[in-house]
Amino acid sequence: MTAFSVLLGELLRFAPLLLTVIGWWLVNRQSNKRETRKEHRALADAAKREILRIADDAASYFMDTMSSLSSKITWSLEVLEIELERMPNVGESHKALFDALANFADACTGGEFEQKNRARLDHASAEIRAIYLTRNRLLSAIDRHFDLVYAAPSGWLAKAQQ
Repeated sequence: MTAFSVLLGELLRFAPLLLTVIGWWLVNRQSNKRETRKEHRALADAAKREILRIADDAASYFMDTMSSLSSKITWSLEVLEIELERMPNVGESHKALFDALANFADACTGGEFEQKNRARLDHASAEIRAIYLTRNRLLSAIDRHFDLVYAAPSGWLAKAQQ
């Protein structure tokens, strides 16, 4: 036997162990990625539910003159901002997300917000429409941001994962 064949025999003896370690590492890596994605999806879904609630509270506040909602709206917007800051930062998409949040917050707290003698608004008023329009834009920005962070793979990798 030559030295090469002896060395090859020794390497082949450890091949099952090496393949097991590599396989474990790959499965663990994929599992960690999936868990992170699930956590971020849950975060995005919770933020979207909060946005829907805030928009409804803001519309109720302006249409029914329920002054007790003003502090709840303000605090909820602050909590929403903190939650959205937990989303992965992906440059321009992250900036667009926070621009949409700022526009939504402005719509919810603009006009005569927290004024003692504010007029009751009609459900078709420009201010109420702005609340729901900016809400929809923020919901879309969250979805676009999530899709950008967790874009589906393309090419041979996508075919291999099917």
